[in-house]
Amino acid sequence: MAAASHNSDAALTGSIGRYGRRIGFWGLVVFLYASLAAGSGGIEEIVSASGPGMAMWIFILLPFVWGLPSVLVSAELSSAIPVEGGYVRWVRRALGPFWGFMSGWLNWFASVFDGVIYPVLIADYIASMWPELAGPGSRSALALTVIIAFGYLNFRGIRAVAFSSAIFMVLVLLPWIIFCLLAFPLAEQSPFTPLVGADRTPAEGLGVALVLAMWFFSGYELPSTASEEYEKSHRNLPWALVVLLVLMSVSYILPLAAGLMVTTDWTTWEVGSLTAVASQVGLAHGGPALAAVLGTMIALAVAVGSIALFNGLLVPYSRIPMVLAEEGDFPRLFARLHHRYRTPWFAILVNCALYALLHRFDFSQLVLLSMWNGIVVYLLIDLTLLVLRYREPDLERPFRIPGGTAGLAAVVVPLVIVSGWALWQSLREIWNEDSFRLLAILFLGLVSGPVYYFLRTRYKRFGGPEDPRP
Repeated sequence: MAAASHNSDAALTGSIGRYGRRIGFWGLVVFLYASLAAGSGGIEEIVSASGPGMAMWIFILLPFVWGLPSVLVSAELSSAIPVEGGYVRWVRRALGPFWGFMSGWLNWFASVFDGVIYPVLIADYIASMWPELAGPGSRSALALTVIIAFGYLNFRGIRAVAFSSAIFMVLVLLPWIIFCLLAFPLAEQSPFTPLVGADRTPAEGLGVALVLAMWFFSGYELPSTASEEYEKSHRNLPWALVVLLVLMSVSYILPLAAGLMVTTDWTTWEVGSLTAVASQVGLAHGGPALAAVLGTMIALAVAVGSIALFNGLLVPYSRIPMVLAEEGDFPRLFARLHHRYRTPWFAILVNCALYALLHRFDFSQLVLLSMWNGIVVYLLIDLTLLVLRYREPDLERPFRIPGGTAGLAAVVVPLVIVSGWALWQSLREIWNEDSFRLLAILFLGLVSGPVYYFLRTRYKRFGGPEDPRP
């Protein structure tokens, strides 16, 4: 099968392949930042859930104990097996058809909730600046407009997404840079104190806050699903992921520290609170006019960042059902490519329809629903790395985690520990809050996959792997 071949010309050379024209290294970096980072919107709820000091330490340490190991795992596997479908086919190759299917199913299930986060963030931030748009009707209209508009842009292909991502990146980063430059001179206290709120222990402060923060440093496996749409993806994707981790760490930590250094009302922080902090900073520097301008700039930066995330993530999220269809696990219609744009148009349409149905959930609920099933997939990918290292030691790996067995352990062990801790803490927090609806949805993702797989293999297979060209 061409899509599963390590030596596939479509994955390595040329500017036009099976899925249309590819993007180069810096276009890939911009695309990755826009689709996996895109500013600090939503970071406020981590502070109120854990405390300022705990939030700061989480964002300083998490890139090393979670972000970098995740990047290295994805980098090695994507360099060794640079195929469309990425991690779904990595897991399938190492662990077999069932677990390959489950990795795709769980991440697609998680992606349904993750994808709708961004239209929700846009609506919440805009409502924080213009209260007349805070009603449920206006919120729904804003969210649905974003879903429709950028669903169409994805329909046009990855180069259209990458070009728009470059514009979004400038519009996102510039307001946050201005905010930091104006906020730091006004610093009145350390962003590290207090460590946690008065009503929480440090362990409780980690709780859901850790899962929320992990969401900001997650998704490094997702770009692999479109590997054949990047130039020389076996080399460019691993290094682009490394550059991405540095950019996203700086763009999270500096605005968070700046906000905490100029305000003391962090206990009431929620999605949109940094807009109010920016207005305070503007007021201190230039009066009401600058306050209004800076607050509006930050609100629009978060809105644009959320648009960029939604726009970028529609690429890998639509490739998950596409590759499951190519493997015979989903109806073949999901793998049909548009005759002109070479995009999986039906998968994009179905994803957008699901986002439209779920846009009434709030931010923290959507993050938990997304991360819980997603963390299980990360554990499967870690196991895949270990199995392939043992079973296929001679597999060409242009990017390889250094240090032999010790280096591999140094990467995988922290990932497993942090993942297990986050799963347990988030489950306990949900249980304590009696959020049985969330629990039911979380376990639905785990249980529905095996049930679907059994029924599909027992009664009907949608066809084996083949080229799904129209």
